[in-house]
Amino acid sequence: MNLPNPESKPDPQKDGGPPVISFGKTTIFDKPVDTNVATAACYVPIPPLNIVAAVLVFMSPSDNNRYARFHAVQSGLLGIGLLVVTGILNAVTGTLAMIPLINLLAGIVGLVSLLLYIGYFAFSAKLAYDCYRGQNTRLPYLAAVADEFSK
Repeated sequence: MNLPNPESKPDPQKDGGPPVISFGKTTIFDKPVDTNVATAACYVPIPPLNIVAAVLVFMSPSDNNRYARFHAVQSGLLGIGLLVVTGILNAVTGTLAMIPLINLLAGIVGLVSLLLYIGYFAFSAKLAYDCYRGQNTRLPYLAAVADEFSK
């Protein structure tokens, strides 16, 4: 039986755990929070909450202000985009459901909306995990806008 040596320090690369890079602190409501935790909170997969978290992180002072603001803007735009697209899909679903002969299409559009939410949940959870690890994930189109706001 192999027992671990208590004097040796664990190696995250060898043990399979991810290395976590600290970016300093972000102060939210006069409470210091690690910047990587604050940016990961911006990607919470619940659309109204991630927009609120993004605004809080964007307006809070940080040791690594550009990194925090970039991810706050990127996650806020992603959440707003999801709300707009699903709002349009839900309006189409409601309209199609009222028409007697094509109300089957309402179910199909509603299913697309549900699949979009499930995909967003998984994608947002991955982005939150990447932010926590310190990886700078840049989304196409949204990263360019986020760069402009994070200067």
